[in-house]
Amino acid sequence: MGLPIDHAALLRQHDFVLPADMELDERERLLLLRYGRWLEALATGAIRALTPEQERFVRVAHGSEEPRTDFEHAWIKFSKQRARSGATEGPYSSCVGPLEVFSCLEQLAEAKRYANEIHVEYEKRRAAVLEQVRAQLEALDAEFREMLREADDEVGRLEGKVKETVRAVGESVTYEGIRVVYMRGRVTWDNRGLSRYAETHPEVLEYRRVGNPSVSIRYTAEELKSESNKAL
Repeated sequence: MGLPIDHAALLRQHDFVLPADMELDERERLLLLRYGRWLEALATGAIRALTPEQERFVRVAHGSEEPRTDFEHAWIKFSKQRARSGATEGPYSSCVGPLEVFSCLEQLAEAKRYANEIHVEYEKRRAAVLEQVRAQLEALDAEFREMLREADDEVGRLEGKVKETVRAVGESVTYEGIRVVYMRGRVTWDNRGLSRYAETHPEVLEYRRVGNPSVSIRYTAEELKSESNKAL
């Protein structure tokens, strides 16, 4: 049987924040970078210990037993230094777990259904207004359709020409409200390869920077559609 989703998600996050001035050797630093989020969640009770080893780690983290394993020694060493520095607890100190996430999602789903109903009503009333002037709009569309297409095509052609010219010049230019920005080719690195290299050369982790995580929301469930929308 696989790990629970909360354990598995934390074990996939190898970006635990370690202050640069902490007195940790490279093995301890690498261990905490990999497993710090999971260890903190265990220590704070955000996730439940599943094995005797994890239960022992929790007792060690709470000071009721002495550390023995590498994980326990690294966490206690880190925790003591963090306490001395007065640093705040990590992101799992508030014990936010899957139940809180599902509660938020339930509220979001209800809000999304209501928003869909409002949008459907708006589109119905908007369509009724447009119907009154449909003949005039169709005549206007017919008059301007070809001129709009030709004008837009010419703008597109010249935009392509300007981009090629600026790329050849190698610098940004401005002319009468038009700003054409030249950007050098972006340098990328093989993150997977670098992570493997860091396992045997942990000194490169000094130059590792981790940005804030991002979250995207996609609405795919039919249940989110309002009843009036389903009837259309």
